[in-house]
Amino acid sequence: MPKWLLQATAGIAALALLFQPAMPRAKKAELYHDQVAVLIYHLVDDEQRGPVTISPALLRDQLSFLKERGFHFITHRQFREFLDGGTVPNNAVLVTFDDGYDSYGAHAMPIMKELGVPAVNFVITETLDHPLQGNLRFLDRSGLAKTADETRGYEIQCHTHALHAKGPKGPLLATRLTDVRTGAEESDRDYENRIAQDALRCRREINSVVPASVDAIAYPFGAFDERSIPVLRDAGYRYGYTVVPEMADRSVDRMQIPRINAGSPYVSPRRLYNAILKSVYEIGDPDRLLPLDLVARDVGFEMHDDPRTNTVELVWNKRHYRLNGDARKVELADGQAAMEMSDKIEKRGKHVYIRKNDLQHMLGKRVEYMVNLRRYAVLQTPPQEGPEPQTGPTLAVQGGL
Repeated sequence: MPKWLLQATAGIAALALLFQPAMPRAKKAELYHDQVAVLIYHLVDDEQRGPVTISPALLRDQLSFLKERGFHFITHRQFREFLDGGTVPNNAVLVTFDDGYDSYGAHAMPIMKELGVPAVNFVITETLDHPLQGNLRFLDRSGLAKTADETRGYEIQCHTHALHAKGPKGPLLATRLTDVRTGAEESDRDYENRIAQDALRCRREINSVVPASVDAIAYPFGAFDERSIPVLRDAGYRYGYTVVPEMADRSVDRMQIPRINAGSPYVSPRRLYNAILKSVYEIGDPDRLLPLDLVARDVGFEMHDDPRTNTVELVWNKRHYRLNGDARKVELADGQAAMEMSDKIEKRGKHVYIRKNDLQHMLGKRVEYMVNLRRYAVLQTPPQEGPEPQTGPTLAVQGGL
């Protein structure tokens, strides 16, 4: 074929492609809905090294990886509205930072602004006037003002004023102090006053720089107890963030919001993606029937079913439960008062069924079906209307700094 004819043929083909209707973009997959993956970061720096320090390049890679796969990043305001009944996009993600390092403004925010990722920064306010702590630099007042842009989705919230430390008994927020002279332990009243004053001081310090609504706190080291939460509520805090690596839905306890650790140098973009998917659970009617025998198999209950008397005996965490289906009652072997069930247990074919709410009330824990793991699991995070926080300090160890 002559050269001129080859060129003409190629030109015609190119014109045909130019005017061909564009192929529709592939629709991003719905990985989950009505849930939010709340991520936790700390220090973003190229020079520092540590278990909760990542490079700016890794932060960019993680966020880009999620965006390319259909994740939608939401603001803290959107997350609040979601908890109160609002909607969020499918595959919703909320980014949070703890401690208030200077690297948040120097390295993290430029990347997030470029990618259109909002965030909330939980700051330790006692460092505002003393930003240099050893080899770490925190935001000073000027830096805090520059990083606060709530209209664009960049919020400032509390990580305590001066309680981000550990004493001989553990994190200061969740333990009683001991008088070094007398050896006397801090009274409940003094403890509550100490926590309340610190919470109020944290809000005042932030508001002296940023006119924001400070109503959320991230617990230092992820630690809190049954007394700290009511004190913080009384001080005006409506949301408390832990380091329990789970998803958050509308039923979550507002003062025990879980977060998935993304701020480790060992969390690659793919590992973060997988960590989120492994945490996704089924959203459904909280009063639906669950196959108790399958829950027992997946979670590790000992279960003995006696169909003649319509009773089921369970052993979990060294506690013995006897479910009397006809009487709609749960009896405890340790002598505690029996609990009433809303419905009787039912035998259908090979399975024994129980109302989800009844099982959760009995255990004092949430029970969910993990969609991608294809099994039931007991979650650490209680529902909003569920049991009170467990007695004693609660310390989660994943990335809690």
